Amino acid sequence: GINLQAVVTDGSGNLSLQNKVSNLGTSSLNQIAVFSGSTGQIIKNCSGTVSNTGRLTVNSLTSSGLKYPTSDGTPGQFMFTDGSTNLGFGNFPSFGINKMLGDVHTIKNTNLNIGDHIEFDTRIYDNTTSIVLDITTPYTNLSNVPSIGRIFLAKNLEYLMTATVQEHDKTGLLELQWYDSNNSVLIGRSVINDTSVNDDVFTVIAKYTAPIFDTRVELRIINVTPNFNSYTKVFLEIEQLTFTSVSVPPFYFQQNRLLADKYLINVINLNIGDHLVYDELLFTNNSNMTLDMITPYTNLVNVDSIGRIYLKKGKYYYLTGIIQEHDKSGILELQWYDSDNNLPIGNSVVNDTVNDDVFSIKCLHHNTSFDIRVELRIVNVTPIFVSYTKVFLEIEQL
Repeated sequence: GINLQAVVTDGSGNLSLQNKVSNLGTSSLNQIAVFSGSTGQIIKNCSGTVSNTGRLTVNSLTSSGLKYPTSDGTPGQFMFTDGSTNLGFGNFPSFGINKMLGDVHTIKNTNLNIGDHIEFDTRIYDNTTSIVLDITTPYTNLSNVPSIGRIFLAKNLEYLMTATVQEHDKTGLLELQWYDSNNSVLIGRSVINDTSVNDDVFTVIAKYTAPIFDTRVELRIINVTPNFNSYTKVFLEIEQLTFTSVSVPPFYFQQNRLLADKYLINVINLNIGDHLVYDELLFTNNSNMTLDMITPYTNLVNVDSIGRIYLKKGKYYYLTGIIQEHDKSGILELQWYDSDNNLPIGNSVVNDTVNDDVFSIKCLHHNTSFDIRVELRIVNVTPIFVSYTKVFLEIEQL
């Protein structure tokens, strides 16, 4: 044979000369040996080591397509995935919501014409750069420029915008609607104040998906009478509903919610045992809660009907219904109901036929053993009650 060859056996009594496997050479203690080359005849060391107690140390670790971290995180961190097979450590998830709160803190008696907007002048809270209220730029109603009262929204994200007008001059009419002032686009539906009551609080709610470019929105005056002369205490809340990979941390626990409303006037199905219906689904991010908006109306129990909400079993739900406008000549009493089992949930609430234009029904429900449907049911009503509208629905899975 040649130099360094060895005599080997094939296990059947036959001997031959073969190249022998090379020694480890410059191997360090505990390093892992691997074959080198295509022949499998040379062994060399690698950077991975195994301690005498079996602890593995490597620069990278891939198993079943997942890439694991090679060093520990800091105390209190948890392991997360980026959705691209990479695992790592991060801070404990935030349970908050990206939102901005503001209001009108002083009485406003100027810029009250059609095409003007509400001058939000106080920033109460914000925890995101995706929503920014302008409270410093001088007022203007020109489009596509900054102005006090306008709100910056980051592109390609979905937002829920809510403004509640708590005090205003009640001698004149005021109609408001959300508006994209950069792109001159009306958003959602308009809401008009009620001049016939003493304490009129009204809310303007809309969902909006910002376009491919950053934009600004405002609460625009789209109709007003000359005798309307002031407003104040307008509360603003804008919440970011969706996220991009840039705007959300690796782990973010968003609230599981369903939001809907009723803006068209409803004048039918107003008897005891009927339930409220909704004509617009604003937002949903969880299949455990589903609003029926297509099945023909019925007040029969344990069947589908428009206005009923499917809730999956084994969850806690917080149910909220807010009635913003209704006929004030008659009594309307509402209560949440399990329509499958015909059982009341929580307590009933009665409207105020004198002054109060807004009333709400809230309760907590633990859906235990079976999937069910719930509804906001009329449990008492007088014959002279004729209509309701502007009903806001929110169901949150806890």
